Amino acid sequence: MRTPERKTKMHLLTIHNGYIKTAGMIMILLMVTIMTACGSTAQSKDVTDNNTSDQSTAEPTAVPEKEEDVTTILQTYEIGTDLPQASAYLEEGSYTQVEYAQDYVFDELGEFPVVLLADGKEITASIQVVDTTAPEVEVKDVVAAPDAEVLPEDFVESITDATKVVAAFMIAPDMTSEEVQTVVLTFTDMGGNTTTKKASLHLGIDTTAPVLSGIYDRTVTVGKAVTYKDGVTAEDDFDGSVEVQVDSSLVNIRAAGSYTVTFSATDAAGNTATQEAVYTFVESEYDSDVIDKMVDDVLDQIITDDMTQYDQAYAIYKYTYEHIAYIGVSFKADDLQTIYKGIVEGSGDCYSYAYISQVMMNKLGIPNVMVHRDSREGETNHYWLIINVGDGWYYYDSCWHRGCSFDGKTFMFTEAQRIEWTNRTENGYYFRMDPADYGVDVVQE
Repeated sequence: MRTPERKTKMHLLTIHNGYIKTAGMIMILLMVTIMTACGSTAQSKDVTDNNTSDQSTAEPTAVPEKEEDVTTILQTYEIGTDLPQASAYLEEGSYTQVEYAQDYVFDELGEFPVVLLADGKEITASIQVVDTTAPEVEVKDVVAAPDAEVLPEDFVESITDATKVVAAFMIAPDMTSEEVQTVVLTFTDMGGNTTTKKASLHLGIDTTAPVLSGIYDRTVTVGKAVTYKDGVTAEDDFDGSVEVQVDSSLVNIRAAGSYTVTFSATDAAGNTATQEAVYTFVESEYDSDVIDKMVDDVLDQIITDDMTQYDQAYAIYKYTYEHIAYIGVSFKADDLQTIYKGIVEGSGDCYSYAYISQVMMNKLGIPNVMVHRDSREGETNHYWLIINVGDGWYYYDSCWHRGCSFDGKTFMFTEAQRIEWTNRTENGYYFRMDPADYGVDVVQE
C-alpha cells in the first residue's frame, strides 16, 4: 500500500520527467534544423566552387599601380642638355628601379609634369625647364648702299642656342653716314641671356676695285700641271672676298718658254682689278722613271704588308722627318728635283717634306690634300698636308718646326690644335688657313 507522501513524490517525478522529455525533443528539433541549414549551405558552396573550377577565366592585363601622396623633388633642367636621372625626382633609396614612362623632349621654358615608373608604380613629378646659357654668336661686317635697309640680322654669321634668339641694335647706326662705323648688337634668348657683339657697317657708293695678292712670276717644270689660283686672293672694301679669274690661254705647259698669265677680280659694283705674272716652263734634268723608282725603293724599306694606313702614314712621317734636313731652300719649280734632293741628298724645305710625303701616300692610296699658309705681305709660305687614314681628316706636317712654341709631333693633329698652335706663334701666322677652302672637314677635337 502506497502512502500519500510517496504518491505525491511519484507524481512530481512524472511531471518533471515530462518536462525533460519535452525539452529534449525541442533540443533535438533545433539541432536537426541547424544541421539541415548548415548542410544546405555547404552543399550550395560546393556547387558554386565546382562551377568556378569548371570555367576558364582570362588573366587581367597588368597596369602600373598608382602611388598616392608620394613626395617628389622638383628637378631643374637646362634646355638642350640631357634630362635628369629619373631617380632624382624621388627620395634616394625609396625605390629599386625608376625610369621615365615615356621619352620627353622640351622645347619651351616653364614647369611641366613628367610621369615616372617606380617599381611598376606610376608617379607624377615636375620638371622646371630653364635656359641659363647665353647664345653663341658669330657676326660679320656689313657693306651696303646708302639707301639700303640694314637689320640686326644682317650682321649674323651664325647663332647657336637652345631657344629662339632675338637680335637688336644696342645703339641704332647712323644710316646717313658714309663713314665706316662700329655697330653694337645684342642677342637675347628666351631665357633672357644676352650676348653682345661688335661689327662694322659701311654705307656708301663702291668705286674701289678689289685688291689682288699672292701673284708672282714663277718657274715650272715642263709637263707639270699648274694651279694658278693657289695662294691668290682678292679682297674688296665693300664685298669682302671676291672670286679670282685666271686667263692662262697663252700657256703651253708641254713646251719650254715664258708665258703671260692674267689674273682679274670684279666686285658687285663692277670695279675690276687686273694683274699679270710670267710663268716660265723649263725642262727638268731629272728622269721621271728614275725618280719614281727611288720612291718605290724607299717605300719597300719602310712599309710592311701588315701595316694599317695609319701605320703607313706614320712610317712616311718618320722617314721624311728624320731623313730630310731643313735647309730653307725650295725646289717647287721642279718637283722631280724636289724628290731627288730630298731622298738622295736629304735636304729641302717645308714643300719638300709635304710633297715627298704626298707622292708616297698617293702610291699607297692614302687620301690627302696639300695645303699652305695664308701668307700676308712680308711673310714666307709654309706647306703641309691634310690626310685621312680611315677615321676622318687630320693635319700632317713632317717638317722641322724650329723656334715654334708648340710641343709634340705634328702628326694627325686636329683643327683645335692647329688653331691653338697658330695663336701661340708670333703674329698668329704659323698654320694660318681655312680648311673649308680645300673642301675637307677636319676633325675638330
